[in-house]
Amino acid sequence: MALALHIRTPTGRLAQYVSSLWVSEGTPPEHKLERVLPYGNASLILNLAEDRIWTYERESGAAAEGLAGAIVAGPRSRYEVIDTECQKLLAGVTLRAEGAALLLGAPVGELTDSDVPLDALWGEAARRWRERVMEARTAEGRLAALESGLTERLPEEGPPRVVAYGVEELRRGGESARLAAVAEATGLSQRRFIELFRQHVGMGPKVFQRVQRFQAALRMAHAGRRVSWSELALECGYYDQSHFVRDFREFSGMTPGEYAARARSYANHVAIGW
Repeated sequence: MALALHIRTPTGRLAQYVSSLWVSEGTPPEHKLERVLPYGNASLILNLAEDRIWTYERESGAAAEGLAGAIVAGPRSRYEVIDTECQKLLAGVTLRAEGAALLLGAPVGELTDSDVPLDALWGEAARRWRERVMEARTAEGRLAALESGLTERLPEEGPPRVVAYGVEELRRGGESARLAAVAEATGLSQRRFIELFRQHVGMGPKVFQRVQRFQAALRMAHAGRRVSWSELALECGYYDQSHFVRDFREFSGMTPGEYAARARSYANHVAIGW
């Protein structure tokens, strides 16, 4: 069976903390490794085929560490390298930037650019949740098990409004998204806003905004139309094309032209090989 990705949008209060739930199943792609480009959110990843998830060195692609079958992938400020083999039966949860810390029960700022076994945060509950998802026999059943397990862990308090506001404004971009203006609109000092934002989102507001601008450029580049990089750079809010290329290379490890030439099924997943 060809590799298929099944996605569900959560409902009810869970939607305050989670943006999507997904399951991949089928034959993995021919290339062994992929770059996953940063998008500013933490994720939960469950390998349903074996109790192991491998991490890889960014520059060489060498296997670095084998973690348990359920991990927290912290928000990234650069690309990471993943093994495509585990995609044959894999489940995941993309957490909302403003809601991740409360649902995980830990400051996301301590998880940035790292992978952590989920049981380090949730204890035995992590294993039980993964096993419940594994017991389901269909993609819909696995998605339902993902959702119900998270719903049972919902915190009483919602994400901080000032952080949710900051995430939305910085993602939107434009003149109103200047850090000073966003902080002022929340009623907090700029220093306190940055501290609270980093604690919940995992990176400072300026880095988060740069990642979101990079993501806007990726979506346009991936859309399939002929791309003028200089026009795309200006449309996404970069000063000029050289500014765009520097940011693109920093986040992805490649130039925009190299990205366009690589095989990819999704905007954030790029085939690689050494």
